[in-house]
Amino acid sequence: MSSTLQVRFGGYSIAGPKPVNQDAFAAWCGQAESNLLKGAAAAIADGVSSCADSHVASQTAVTSFLDDYSSTPYTWSVHKSARQIISGLNAWIYQQNTNRASHNDSLLTTFSAVVLKSNTLHCFHVGDSRVYHVRGDAIERLTQDHVRTERGQEYLSRALGADRHLELDYSTHELQVGDLVLLSTDGVHGVLKRPELLALIAQHGTGHLEQLARHMVQAALNAGSDDNLTVLLMAVDALPHETLDEVHRKLTQLPIPPVLQVGNKIDGYEVLEIIFSGTRSHMYRVRDMETGEQFTLKTPSLNFAEDAMYLSGFVREEWVGQSIQHVNVMRTHVPKRPKQFLYYLGEYIEGINLREWMYDNPKPGMDAVRRIVKQVVA
Repeated sequence: MSSTLQVRFGGYSIAGPKPVNQDAFAAWCGQAESNLLKGAAAAIADGVSSCADSHVASQTAVTSFLDDYSSTPYTWSVHKSARQIISGLNAWIYQQNTNRASHNDSLLTTFSAVVLKSNTLHCFHVGDSRVYHVRGDAIERLTQDHVRTERGQEYLSRALGADRHLELDYSTHELQVGDLVLLSTDGVHGVLKRPELLALIAQHGTGHLEQLARHMVQAALNAGSDDNLTVLLMAVDALPHETLDEVHRKLTQLPIPPVLQVGNKIDGYEVLEIIFSGTRSHMYRVRDMETGEQFTLKTPSLNFAEDAMYLSGFVREEWVGQSIQHVNVMRTHVPKRPKQFLYYLGEYIEGINLREWMYDNPKPGMDAVRRIVKQVVA
């Protein structure tokens, strides 16, 4: 597994049949040492066409967001960093609008931003630009259009700079290697539906993202788009090790399995031996039915199904075993198949445990004790 986030970007934007392109997009990824802490970010904006200077708002929004996000403290969460920046942008644009003579002079823009950090996609949105998440042959729309219809005409119900208080949508989504994130303005998704976007991805592939973005824009133009057209793509090529919070969020949604017996099967693993079964947890020696490899499989006890602190500690055991490689720490493994229950796989170590050794050696010599204590300390 890679220790860093690896993301590729590609985008394309044209005015289309309009005299001025009021769309804007930008993307940023930190250096290898820092993108574990800040991640990668992208933003797209669509200036409101009824406002003459909205291209200023859209360009300012995307460039300022990325400049400011890259400069926020590493200790801030993605949510805190992005929300404060976007709120500040909204306040600045709103203040500019209060000093202008008419609505036609206003600076108004839609705004959608994505931050990829560790194994999580963070999405921020206002207006009717869109963010899609593509995985294989499935495409999911992550944003909702903020529009209202009056007398057959659609109007934005929310935009950056329209109101002193900004109501911003925020959501998080799990990432996998191979995922594609697609941001677009309504000049594209207004005429190309999800099946057509998927067909273009399948036809042209994701090897060269700028070319794929050009193909999407051209397809929308050919389909009769009468607006500015912009597509921005992000491809996830590698992901770092999951954070403890990400592992905890994912695993604690799974049910605790019942007590298992020899011969039982769980997620493709067959129980060969019950190593121990207690009031707090159960551990089994299991065999992968596909490869024949042997592991230990540890499950929490059903007695602790409602104990959040205990479950957090159980999840932390697995995370530590995957994060640390040391001869004196039992390794845990990432399962080859999706988990249906809460458990973890550890390396199978032959021999007896410390308690059994103490029973067998009630009066051990100091040399034997020192050998064991040295390993525990290490």
